[in-house]
Amino acid sequence: MSDRKNIYGPFNWELSNGDKVRGKLYAYNPAYKKESVIFKYGDLLNRAIRFKQGNSEIEVEIRFAIYKMAKKVYIGYVPGSVSYGWVGGTEKYGAFKEDEKVKSEKLIYSVFKAAEAGIKVEFVYHNPDDNGADDEIGKYLKEQLEGNTVASANLTYRKVSWPAGDTTGQQHNKFMTLSHIKADSDDGDALTSANGTPYYRNAVYVSTANVDKFGTEEDDWYKPDSSHRMFQNGATIYGHSALYQRYNTYFGLVCENYNNQTNFWNAVTASHCAKELNWIPTDANDPCEAYFFPIPNRIANAWDAEFNPLVKYVNKLIESSNGYLKINVYHLKTDAFGDKLIDILNDANLDNLNIKSVFKKNSAGDGKAVFPKYNGQNFGASTHAKNYMFALSDIRQYYSMIGSANAKADAFNSKANNILVFCERPAKGRAHPVYDVFKQPMFEDAYDS
Repeated sequence: MSDRKNIYGPFNWELSNGDKVRGKLYAYNPAYKKESVIFKYGDLLNRAIRFKQGNSEIEVEIRFAIYKMAKKVYIGYVPGSVSYGWVGGTEKYGAFKEDEKVKSEKLIYSVFKAAEAGIKVEFVYHNPDDNGADDEIGKYLKEQLEGNTVASANLTYRKVSWPAGDTTGQQHNKFMTLSHIKADSDDGDALTSANGTPYYRNAVYVSTANVDKFGTEEDDWYKPDSSHRMFQNGATIYGHSALYQRYNTYFGLVCENYNNQTNFWNAVTASHCAKELNWIPTDANDPCEAYFFPIPNRIANAWDAEFNPLVKYVNKLIESSNGYLKINVYHLKTDAFGDKLIDILNDANLDNLNIKSVFKKNSAGDGKAVFPKYNGQNFGASTHAKNYMFALSDIRQYYSMIGSANAKADAFNSKANNILVFCERPAKGRAHPVYDVFKQPMFEDAYDS
């Protein structure tokens, strides 16, 4: 097992409105010992708790949307402890089995603990295969809240119940927003509360990872269950007030319509038409765009350049005629969307266009080359990423996407999904550091696996 670096950044930007924005990227490789992507969910929850404990007079809010949440996933949550940064299937195992200094807890308990600490917590999950008596998460939270008036007043949780929950009806998001989190004392650009706590505001965490169950045996307690040992990625953005608000707006649409998919679609469409959902900045210093799904017209092939960023930047790539596209996704499906994507890029027949793809499956076909005119494909790789990278080399524009949307039509025209886009437009001779991390290790490690 490798201990190689798996956290990248910080990246810093200052917006025209004065927001100081800070970002980090997280990469999980099945060869790593530490699972940084799932760990970050628990780390952020506990950072919010530590902030609230030192600043009880400040209202703190957390919103957490996840497709799948396993009950027995333990997070080493205390900075400086021997277990900090670890994720496992048991409370104590492996090298920490006999260590009394181990501080770990179930991730779902951290959700409850945040509410118990006085934080307003909204939590929405799907777990489409766990209904009724099989809903372990719902039962666990109900038991924890019983008789606890503080936590009960602060925690709202919803289990999504949309038709076809294992296919087109998925609440497939994996993101979290937090109004305040405690910063490390040496973190740059941190604010300081009246009580002397270093902190960040308006935190957004976007991930490709569900909270899947982990092993419990001596040799695999720190590994995801064998069917989930895949490349995963995550991104945090702190201090971006507009991005934070757009993610919260979308979360509200999911949470309010957790038991009626048609109402959810209608609410998202209305918000799209009112331009209240996607974040497309006019500030050239702003590094982020955000897109939320489904698209408003819900057309069969999801080919919409205004509301689907893949379409938008494929068009830009073809117009540029000189660049790179790298696709790293769990599912690239040759359906109405996938066929359109493939046909347009193959028909472009550009000499200076390079396309490489890595994907786990294509449920509509086999592993044949999907871009036969361009080299570079790894079909069947153990990746669960949902990353897309565009390099428009001649005009020096670099776009790196991460979120919950696979390359298939229903990811954009039916399911609840999101995509965060990092936009870099460096002057000649200047770097594009976010794109570089998306390229290596996020893409190349999966491609070479």
